[in-house]
Amino acid sequence: VQNIKHTNGTTAQTIDSSGNTTVPKNLTVSGNSTQSGFVTKPDHPSFKVGFNGSASVSAGATVIFNHTASSSTHFNRGNHYSTSTGQFTAPVGGIYFFGVSMIFMSMSDGQNMADSFYIYKNVSTLMTYSHRRAEYVNGYTGNGGYYTDYCHVTTELSADDTVEVKLQYTATVHGNTNYSYFHGFLVG
Repeated sequence: VQNIKHTNGTTAQTIDSSGNTTVPKNLTVSGNSTQSGFVTKPDHPSFKVGFNGSASVSAGATVIFNHTASSSTHFNRGNHYSTSTGQFTAPVGGIYFFGVSMIFMSMSDGQNMADSFYIYKNVSTLMTYSHRRAEYVNGYTGNGGYYTDYCHVTTELSADDTVEVKLQYTATVHGNTNYSYFHGFLVG
């Protein structure tokens, strides 16, 4: 094991006998760099959370996606998404990507679902609408009372900015975590 020391005597970087490098704090890479392998960042801010348990959500309310742990499909790296508030809090400033998929149930023919939900920054700044602009029509825009909608956005956040999903209309969100989910990650 080799250590690269900072001028104050603390370890700045450790390289083990296999060539694995550990940097205890922040690492900044600029210019061109090449790797013969992959760079992994196990603490990279990212999450995919599902909506577990069908529930009516009021118009204007934050959707609280409450399922964060499963064997392979849901996770919350760094715990920056809160299952109490329904908000993601940016740990650092940068460019982030977010996406939402939602399935609504108990819909009635002719029920307006245009812009069924929004993604907000810091509670009140609208970042994007959901992407379907339709009303529920059985057999055409949905089947058996189910209607799906989705959206995504790439945006710049500062540290401690929050992101959340709010409904446009009071509706019942179906508790299928594979259909109803919110996900996001730090791009850079």
